[in-house]
Amino acid sequence: MKIGSRPEITANCGSLVIENVFTNLEPASFQKFQLVAATALSTNEGATAFLEQAGLEGFTVTKVTVALWRTPQCRRPALRPTRRP
Repeated sequence: MKIGSRPEITANCGSLVIENVFTNLEPASFQKFQLVAATALSTNEGATAFLEQAGLEGFTVTKVTVALWRTPQCRRPALRPTRRP
């Protein structure tokens, strides 16, 4: 699976900052991204496990942020995050 268009990776005080933008996703790809964002990327631990599954072991995620925005023309349904106990 391709990760976005061109992820930007910068070093900052011994850490790596990975910033990526996904643009013009097809409806099926957008829903898959929302599912990953709601599950694997909703916590630091989930994001760390996500990196490990991608073969990037030895990293610990200390902050993960996912921002979603849509143009007014977008009619794709958004997944709603579920509350955790």
